[in-house]
Amino acid sequence: MTANHQANLPTATEFQVWDKDKIREYIPHHDALKKYITINSDYEVQPSMIVLFDFSSEPIATKYKSVIFDTQAGIILTTKNSRQLFNSLSKNSTLGLKYQNKLREQLGLKRKHVFALGNYAYFSLNGFSQINTSWLALHQFSDFIQLAETEAQASTIQLNSTQYLFKFSSCAPQIQKRLHESITLNQELKQTAINFQRELGLNQTINNNLLTEEERLFKLQMANKPSLASLIKQVQNDDFEQYSFFMKSQTGMIWTKNDHQTGLSFTKRNNLMF
Repeated sequence: MTANHQANLPTATEFQVWDKDKIREYIPHHDALKKYITINSDYEVQPSMIVLFDFSSEPIATKYKSVIFDTQAGIILTTKNSRQLFNSLSKNSTLGLKYQNKLREQLGLKRKHVFALGNYAYFSLNGFSQINTSWLALHQFSDFIQLAETEAQASTIQLNSTQYLFKFSSCAPQIQKRLHESITLNQELKQTAINFQRELGLNQTINNNLLTEEERLFKLQMANKPSLASLIKQVQNDDFEQYSFFMKSQTGMIWTKNDHQTGLSFTKRNNLMF
């Protein structure tokens, strides 16, 4: 039996299918939606997020750059754009973007579309770039279909005993393939974390949703898959080499690993997505 989850969203048939045009028409003025809508410019991306629609080029009511559907908070209007929201998520994540980029590199995946967190993952419909874009929380969805070269739709898991449908235009080319690659990256990141948990004697968790479907994996041929420890070590070595080269080229100073560790201890470094 498919699990049903509750969501602070309208259940009428009229409000079960959404795209950017419908959002612009209905939000924030439709009377039946007012009790579900919240204005929150302090919103932060969290697991309860379902989808983020980007309106940064033409803000809703001239100021709201993102519209977010959230199982707990309902429909959120925020002045933050998608880059600001996901930079904040990346900066505050334990396994930040540097580690994910290193894993992506080792897996031979060139495109950057997902911020992977294991049981949670967020998928960009245009990849990481200098433009703002719409995002899906993959753990809230059961299906994703590419309709045309730059069009797609996604169906949620059971929420309020129904499935909400979200439609998107202006997606990146080959978005279905990018989804498969992104799910694969998330699976590999999750597996490295599970392997690390096993070393500590911790129990792994199981997540039954779009991220666990075997047929969606982008199959990889690798003799040896990286461990979490090796990823961390490689990122640290990369950081050291970059600083060492910079210091030598700019000052002639030989930058040792002890110097590097001391410098990092006095520096709060951002881990930004864009």
